[in-house]
Amino acid sequence: MNTKLLFENWRSFILLETKKFLYHASPEHDIEQFSPRKFFHKSDFSHSGKLEKDQEPPEGYDVSDLVFAAKKKTMPFYSLPRDVPRILLDLKDRDTLKAIKETLPGFSFVRKQVVFLPEEMKQEIEEHSWTEYAFDKSEFEKAGGDVEFVSRKTVIPAEKKKYKNPLNYLKTRGFEVKFISDIHKLYDSLNNYDNIVMDAEGDFEDLQEARKLGKPSSETNLGDWFKRKGAPGKGGGWVDCNTCRNGKCKPCGRQEGEKRSKYPRCRPTPSQCKGYKRRGDNLQREEQ
Repeated sequence: MNTKLLFENWRSFILLETKKFLYHASPEHDIEQFSPRKFFHKSDFSHSGKLEKDQEPPEGYDVSDLVFAAKKKTMPFYSLPRDVPRILLDLKDRDTLKAIKETLPGFSFVRKQVVFLPEEMKQEIEEHSWTEYAFDKSEFEKAGGDVEFVSRKTVIPAEKKKYKNPLNYLKTRGFEVKFISDIHKLYDSLNNYDNIVMDAEGDFEDLQEARKLGKPSSETNLGDWFKRKGAPGKGGGWVDCNTCRNGKCKPCGRQEGEKRSKYPRCRPTPSQCKGYKRRGDNLQREEQ
């Protein structure tokens, strides 16, 4: 048997299949179809967001019914629970490397792709499982760049694969994982730099919106704003909307050894939990 030829044929097949499909990661494991949801977006899709019921789109944005999918190489970024803030940096870029060294002078890095995650949500991340759904690429159109794609009709997955433990998933795909105590402060600091290669997802946009609406004068950065919210008592941080009873909620981060039936859905205050739906949901089970 010609092992080299066999390997080349296998490699060509994998490359062909990767180009043929687009992917969507979800914590739901048995979705039979993905139906379009309303999103507001820039005409070039440089920015988008889910349009909630009775919500008006931002000025200058279009509104479309869409299903989002992306190339396989983006899936590590979406292997985490949706509500977990994350920052991905490409340290092959000199400006990015310089920025992170100035921002976090005590950190050292081994790999060129680094993901920063919130320290207080480590347990939730380790226990997370998700499914990657593969779609026929021909059913989608480009959403601005060459990574994200959209479909304007209901699509049915061609394949699916279940995963667990995002930390191992990230590491085996070449990413270095760093946990940090105040990821929102890091995001705020990095936004002071121009021309860095950074991708971020999570509650950052919510925090930026709150910042536009005004903060107490004692707050000097997003980390301060984040810390002033929380459950009643001495603890700081956001609250877990899944635990709210009679206006009282548990903190977003669980205590050591504490078990909860659902992953946290975190907001700054109990009042903001009312009517709150997870950001980024773009899936729907087939109606029975």
